[in-house]
Amino acid sequence: MKKGYIKLYRKTIESPIFMHEGMLKLWVLCLLKANHKQTDFVLPGILKPITLKPGQFITGRYELHRDYHQADIQKRKYSRKCKPTPYTLIRWLLTLQYMQMLSNTTYNKYSIISITNWYLYQENEHQVSIRRASSEHIQECIKNEKEIYAQNFLSFWEAYPNRKSKKKAYEAWNKLEKAEDITTLLPILLDAIERQRQARESVKAKGEFFPEWPYPATWLNGKRWEDEVEIKQGYDGF
Repeated sequence: MKKGYIKLYRKTIESPIFMHEGMLKLWVLCLLKANHKQTDFVLPGILKPITLKPGQFITGRYELHRDYHQADIQKRKYSRKCKPTPYTLIRWLLTLQYMQMLSNTTYNKYSIISITNWYLYQENEHQVSIRRASSEHIQECIKNEKEIYAQNFLSFWEAYPNRKSKKKAYEAWNKLEKAEDITTLLPILLDAIERQRQARESVKAKGEFFPEWPYPATWLNGKRWEDEVEIKQGYDGF
């Protein structure tokens, strides 16, 4: 993974992310981490190897945060509080997904990022012959996951700090989806989670009491994203 090259096309300068340095860096990081050939990846605690196709890589929000801040390269002290935070990177990743630059398939212990049109822009002569099989595999993985939980719900679930009672949370999500435009609402939910997380951290830093995160179903049913919070520290959101 540390050898070889990627193609960066000149039309990137015309993309909206070019004006956002943080998101541009995240996009380039995704391109650099993506596999150029099929790879079997083994995760601790998971018996069956995970097959990654060209244009895919496996990560988690904290691993992505470490890579973004070059925690294993930089000599300065690394902290999960380094800005942009893991939650901000997830929201930026979601923006890239909305722009159809990548797709994010989230599982319980990891996420698989798939670069859109990888074969169109990054393939070489040896990869042309496996294009169709790879594309079908990616779509099959996404389809199988969506049969259990909707992708928008998985994005919410990954961002919410108290991930308990997933089944009840999904029931609350389906109820909400019938009443709201979930595509428009999802960024609002993720932004509210980040603001509430920062508010908790600022209060806890003073030694003051702040209630713990409610179960996700309770948070959704109570429309807790509408709660007003006071953030006394800077906000690094997009």
